[in-house]
Amino acid sequence: MAVPKVFVSSTCYDLAEERSQLERFIISYGFQPILSEYSDVFYDPDEHTHNACVKEVAHCDLFILIISGRFGGKHIDGDGESITQAEYNEARRLKIPIFSFVKNDVLNAQLYFKENVKSEGKEFATRIKYPSIYKQDDAVKIFEFIQSVQHARENNAIESYVSFSDIEEHLRKQWAAQFYKFLEDRKSRLDVEHISIILDKLSGSSNKLESLVESLHDNNQGKDKTQELLHNASIFKNIEDFWQAVKELFDLYISVYTREENEYNDEKLKLEQFNLPDFARNNVQNWSDFDPVKVSDYKEYLTLLGIFNFEEQEERSFIKVSIIGLEGLPISFSPGTWENRPFEPSFELGIKGSNAELRKKALVSVFGKS
Repeated sequence: MAVPKVFVSSTCYDLAEERSQLERFIISYGFQPILSEYSDVFYDPDEHTHNACVKEVAHCDLFILIISGRFGGKHIDGDGESITQAEYNEARRLKIPIFSFVKNDVLNAQLYFKENVKSEGKEFATRIKYPSIYKQDDAVKIFEFIQSVQHARENNAIESYVSFSDIEEHLRKQWAAQFYKFLEDRKSRLDVEHISIILDKLSGSSNKLESLVESLHDNNQGKDKTQELLHNASIFKNIEDFWQAVKELFDLYISVYTREENEYNDEKLKLEQFNLPDFARNNVQNWSDFDPVKVSDYKEYLTLLGIFNFEEQEERSFIKVSIIGLEGLPISFSPGTWENRPFEPSFELGIKGSNAELRKKALVSVFGKS
């Protein structure tokens, strides 16, 4: 069973007791500690041990940083930073959760240093002796390292400690909170999966409203966002129905005018050469951008889009429909037959209440991408 790996980064000699206690603490959680002195780091014989320590960070899930009064050895391939700093920088680069601790007297010394820099200047502050720092020449480098942690844009929480019990208490609270967040995120994911199933039933395909599902998942806006998502799903389904009806009407044209008994003529040739899916794919952007609020009904909408021409014959109680440009090949419907098609309800419940993005998604869904 895979368990989280926890990388412990600090100077070793002055913090041997903290590192030893951390190893036991991490194991007690069922996690795997990674500490260099316990042979947890793989030292590739073809590279320097400094680089091996830094590379090991990538295999870990959590990162614990402890800063005390020693700067430690300089990283062999670095620009003056310590090995601990190099490990920390790698954890930040990889966005691994970092739990940072600074020994209380060292953190107080850093605050004292900053106050002296403000009041007397850095040259004066540098000349002061700081008892908590092992080598005074390293004081500024340690203080600047602490400040770089504090000033990071994210992952920058830092805690002072006097004894290991302070570290232990803080980690217990933080890891408990992290586990709680995991449970909350899992609950949110399950909610999104449940909504995805509803959308699948509404729209017929799990990926047709992918961006809307992602919006709910990313923003985690709860019940109101869910209601908005379901409302948009219903609109989307009606837009799909509308364009499916257009597609079926075109298929009916083909079946009527390709019968053997129909005489071959120029318009029939044009119909055979007219490809509705290609026509739709070439016009996806124009059709989705056209505002349906400007039209009174579906007949005007399809006419202004340049697809169908409608001619109502009230005295004969039927509607004559033809593809624009092929008016010599009309198809006639009685009102009852026409109402069986979902143009009217899907136009009112879908097209009229939609935005350009939903219209475009539905067109691509029915006719494919250009």
